[in-house]
Amino acid sequence: MADPTSTNIAQTLLGTVHEISGIHGTKAVVLFDYEGKTQRAYLRCKNVVYDGISLPEDTHLERYVPVGTEIYFRAHTLIDIGPDLCKFFIIVAWKRDDIDFPKHPSVVVFHGMSTVPCYFSHHGDGGIGGYGVATPKDDPSQLIKFFYHKVFIKGERYKEGLIGFKSTKEMQCDAIPTAVDPIDGTTWIAKFLWRGKRPDNNERKDFVLQPNMLDNIKELTRNPRSIFMRTTGQIIKVLDKEYGVALAMIRLNEWHTVLFHATACYLNETSLAHINLRAVFKPGDKITLLAAKAPSLLPYQWVASNVSVYRDPSISII
Repeated sequence: MADPTSTNIAQTLLGTVHEISGIHGTKAVVLFDYEGKTQRAYLRCKNVVYDGISLPEDTHLERYVPVGTEIYFRAHTLIDIGPDLCKFFIIVAWKRDDIDFPKHPSVVVFHGMSTVPCYFSHHGDGGIGGYGVATPKDDPSQLIKFFYHKVFIKGERYKEGLIGFKSTKEMQCDAIPTAVDPIDGTTWIAKFLWRGKRPDNNERKDFVLQPNMLDNIKELTRNPRSIFMRTTGQIIKVLDKEYGVALAMIRLNEWHTVLFHATACYLNETSLAHINLRAVFKPGDKITLLAAKAPSLLPYQWVASNVSVYRDPSISII
């Protein structure tokens, strides 16, 4: 397949599964409106995110996204007409119901950035911080922090150093959301930024449940294909010195469970990664949080990448 760098559609699209094909029902045609026309996009099962994780190869789509299902997706155009007369290839797709479910206006549910066209904006921290800031092509208000050792040009890691990076050409990025950086205002961090060939070490991986729960949390919260949520909530239980459970506010009288680890926790913007959570948190503590949707394999609905508590700084706890 041709390199999609210059053919990616900037915005997330909304379409409907029109037909399911393939010997084992692992492929589908999606209809959507684009540039004033009804278009056809080709979808493979491995590019569908369902229940918080990507579907495995050889999955029959009828069970997960039957005909008539609305999906959000990112795609690139095909140079030649593709399978089933499709002019577009879907890179990643999410069920609309997983994002647009009823919720309070202050609750924001969204997907990560996967193969998103972007532009370099400026050097971070006055050019001395070793990082830069990029913005998505379709929404320049979103600020993405990236480190220069995570930049690849035509398949090779960028080695020219901070001063030499002045790219004005369109690039691609995979990025995950973060808490707002108080210094530069970034709310995303790029796993990779590239132009040309996609980095070999940046390929999609299937989720495999690990015995170490922290490994599962990292896999979900660091995946640019995950569905994320920003909201408020409260601590309901501290399980031990490292783990706790919170309730995330969805809407009036509706809450979701969130598992968190100390590495994601902050008190007045101070990391609690190496602090006994039992000495800091107590049930009822009000929090702001950022979390990724967890698969039903886990006993919690979300896993947190950031849990922040603010208290009177004159009261020393750590």
